[in-house]
Amino acid sequence: MAPRRSQRRAPVEEEEEEDRSMDVDQEDEQGHGTGGGIDDISRRANQLVRLALFYEQKRMVLRRDEITKKVMAGSKSFAPVLKSAQDILSNTFGFELVELKNRNAEEVTEELDEARKATGVKKKGSSGAKSYIVRSKLDAAIIEAAHETDEAILEAEAEDAAPDDDDGAVDEDDTLPQYGSIIAPNEPGAAGVLSVILALVLVSGRCIGDAELRSYLTKLRLSNVAFTSRSTTRSVPLDTYLQTLLRQGYLDRQSLADASKKGGTKGGKSKRVRADEDGGGVKYEWRWGSRAHTEIGEEGIGEFVAEFMVGPVNDEEGEGGGRRQKEREKKVHKMVQGIGRAAGGGLAEFK
Repeated sequence: MAPRRSQRRAPVEEEEEEDRSMDVDQEDEQGHGTGGGIDDISRRANQLVRLALFYEQKRMVLRRDEITKKVMAGSKSFAPVLKSAQDILSNTFGFELVELKNRNAEEVTEELDEARKATGVKKKGSSGAKSYIVRSKLDAAIIEAAHETDEAILEAEAEDAAPDDDDGAVDEDDTLPQYGSIIAPNEPGAAGVLSVILALVLVSGRCIGDAELRSYLTKLRLSNVAFTSRSTTRSVPLDTYLQTLLRQGYLDRQSLADASKKGGTKGGKSKRVRADEDGGGVKYEWRWGSRAHTEIGEEGIGEFVAEFMVGPVNDEEGEGGGRRQKEREKKVHKMVQGIGRAAGGGLAEFK
């Protein structure tokens, strides 16, 4: 079973090799001219797809300057290259490249609206951060069905996990978790902790003080975040996990001094942050990062919280099951509306 673990480490060990191959691609690009022909666009599109998938496997944000450096050197045909790459990602993998919103996208939009009203001229501007992530284009119903347990798949996984040595012993450290589904959950424990953190931020008015967030997580006994045997790391401290979420763009942390310079936050939530945070040192508040908005969305977290609070319907209730299911759906809908009010307004539509 040892090779499975080495395969899990392979992406990390191949990073330098991947970077070197990117340099080779750039040299190849320079050696074949800088025209905007079909072959040139197709070749650059394939390089962009490869680069995007590499960054997504690392859960890293792909910035426009990286694309310019490793794919578009000597060419100004970004739009057709991006369109071709989108077609490849969509038709081959069911993915799409999505531009993240600017950290202060709402402020940029408000400033543009005010300038247009004052001058009557539409001012050019963009709320995009010129950074991209790869996101699935599959319908949510398909993804949900692919995560459901299937007995045949579960039996096949059990056969694969059976010991093949003479003593019949199974090393628990090398045993991969079995889910019996077409798509195996990607670190469900860590994903659950992320959903809880995003939910706490959302229902606290879209931002929450550092001490307040840590207090909630302590009450939930989340001092460490556990990973499955698929990962080379079994668990990490909460601080390390929060830093990972910051780096990946799921969370954004800002000092209260910076927030006050920008006029506070929507709903005046920054005034509610406890004054004794960090022992009188720098005080922080947490918000959603651009990746959370683009990949998960407020509606998704709202439904997650609502369905958890309402609970499931008992399938053994017979004829009354249909009626109870409708009642549950109404309760979930009302709960989602309540979460939107707690967030300081309606939940942002997932786009």
